[in-house]
Amino acid sequence: QQIKILIQEQSIMIHFEGAECNISLNEVDIITQDMEGWLVANEGSLTVALDTEIDEELKQEGIAREFVNRIQNLRKNIGLQVTDRINVKFFASKEICDAIIKLSDYVCNEILCVTCERVDSLDENAHILEIDQDQILVSISKFH
Repeated sequence: QQIKILIQEQSIMIHFEGAECNISLNEVDIITQDMEGWLVANEGSLTVALDTEIDEELKQEGIAREFVNRIQNLRKNIGLQVTDRINVKFFASKEICDAIIKLSDYVCNEILCVTCERVDSLDENAHILEIDQDQILVSISKFH
């Protein structure tokens, strides 16, 4: 708050050990530095700090969004229409499976999926998708 006042008013009265001292803006250097886990930027009197730590929930949301993106691209590549409803079977690492299952409502709504099923294996006709260097085997069929 005092730095904000100093920038706006060009000076500030500081009370220290019973004494008062007037400090002007040209007598100080205001230095900002990022805190660990935060990204800080300022312009004029506005300062914004963003928490850059990724927790498990945020990581799962990112995985689910990437899965949706890969499925949408795959739908396009295999000639499905944007409005076609589909069935999806997938085989992936535990981390990716957990994210897809936890956010299955989001995933299914985005890709127009009637069923989205985790399976233990898929045949050689499965498509290989990649998220963060993890491979996902996926089988898509048009819902009839």
